[in-house]
Amino acid sequence: MFIISMISCEKCGNKDPRSLYQAYGHQICKQCLRFSGAVYAEDVRGFGYEESQTRIDVSLTVFQQDIADRICKAIMKSSVFLEAVCGAGKTEMLLPFLKQCFAGNQKVGWAIPRRQVVLELAQRLQRYFPAMKIVAVCEGFTQDLEGDLVLCTTHQLYRYRHQFDYLIIDEVDAFPFSNNPVLQAISEFCYRKQVIYMSATLDEGLRDKVNRSGFKHLYCPIRPTLELMHEPKEYRLFCWVNFILMLNYVRKRDHRVLVFVPTIESATRLSKWLRWPMITSQSTDKQERIDAFRADPRAVLISTTILERGVTFENVSVLVFKADHQVFNEASLIQIAGRIRRGMQSTKGEALFYTSSKQPAVIGCLTILSMANRSASIALAKFRQQ
Repeated sequence: MFIISMISCEKCGNKDPRSLYQAYGHQICKQCLRFSGAVYAEDVRGFGYEESQTRIDVSLTVFQQDIADRICKAIMKSSVFLEAVCGAGKTEMLLPFLKQCFAGNQKVGWAIPRRQVVLELAQRLQRYFPAMKIVAVCEGFTQDLEGDLVLCTTHQLYRYRHQFDYLIIDEVDAFPFSNNPVLQAISEFCYRKQVIYMSATLDEGLRDKVNRSGFKHLYCPIRPTLELMHEPKEYRLFCWVNFILMLNYVRKRDHRVLVFVPTIESATRLSKWLRWPMITSQSTDKQERIDAFRADPRAVLISTTILERGVTFENVSVLVFKADHQVFNEASLIQIAGRIRRGMQSTKGEALFYTSSKQPAVIGCLTILSMANRSASIALAKFRQQ
């Protein structure tokens, strides 16, 4: 084995000659070697798109329809960054785009950071488009890799070199895609035309990339309910006082409560003390715990940041204990606050941040949500005047 002078790795674009090798006639890149799997050359598709076979039972608001129309128009010329507040219905805004792609026999990839969301969204979209082949590719589901629409975790994008006409990357600023140059580079080799980034938040590195690359930036600050985002309340007190306030809130409420804590250790300790169930990245039965929480209208669940994105519960409050901990950054707090009042049926729930010190992330979260509500108020006022 010896170092070779390649221009770049064909899979991830790596140009560092110190990590590019050739062995037994094959080029090897140490940067992306840990990703396994192969791209299937055979392009298996569905049965062909027919408008009459769609089963879309959702109606877009005026604001969602405007964003949807602008996506369909902008994607012909440039990539798109869709920034929308949590619960704005980004999936629904993309349905006209998917219909446009299916009608034009275009293949679409949709990458999502977390496995559970991949599986849930694949089932949901298959109900909307029963005649199309929609596959979920993630851990435990890698036998069938090809379809009209491929939903996969960001790690599985390694399998799809130049396979998609268009690529959607949901929660583009979330772990593990955010700040991972290898995954980001791999994603750029997956599509032939344009990419759509989506999130309610965006870190500075990706924001700079979006600006440099000439993405069309679309923004939606309004949920389908046409109600403003709930702005969290902060309780900045001694830790033990916050603990008592949190207990009192949980005991008096008549709906679900998600209690976010910064670490697995703190989740374990709190769960033992209070005998509340918990979920962390180490839980082996994540879906069962989520299902149990959904089934009980007065359930309590302790969680690390694993549930900060991609899940929807009706009538739920979120309590962030030690919200000033360094684990909770501005984006994660915005996403956590966005778990409440989602969908058209939720009528209960609030977000409470328990802190012991002044924290820029908390201040930033409250400021951004307030700004989003101002933008929403202006847009709603103009709409009502028409």
